[in-house]
Amino acid sequence: MNRKEELRGLKAMTQELEARLHLLSERIREIEHKGYRPSLLKAFVDSEKCLGCALCETTCPVGAIFVKETANVDPWRCIGCGRCVDECPQKAISMGSADLGHRRQAAGKRGYRL
Repeated sequence: MNRKEELRGLKAMTQELEARLHLLSERIREIEHKGYRPSLLKAFVDSEKCLGCALCETTCPVGAIFVKETANVDPWRCIGCGRCVDECPQKAISMGSADLGHRRQAAGKRGYRL
C-alpha cells in the first residue's frame, strides 16, 4: 500500500469515527436531559464484507448477533452499544438508525443486513 492510499484510508476511518462520535454525543445529551430511552442506533451488517468469523457474536453483551455464514443482528435485542463495530476486523458492521428505509430485513430472520 502506498502512502496516498494509506492516507486516504486513514481519512475515511477518521470521518467514520467522527460521525459515530457525533451520534454518541447526541445520545449522551438525550440521556442527560430527558432520562434513559432505548437507543435508536442499531448495528447493521454488510454481508458483502462479512466473513462469518463470529467475533461480533461473542462480543455482543446482549446476544443480539448470530452467525450463519454471515453475521445477522436482531434489532429487537440490539442496544446500540457499538462493541461489535469495534471488534469486526473486516469493518462489516456499522451503526445506524433502525428506521432507515434502505435497510432491509434478512429473509426469514429478524436480523437486518445491507
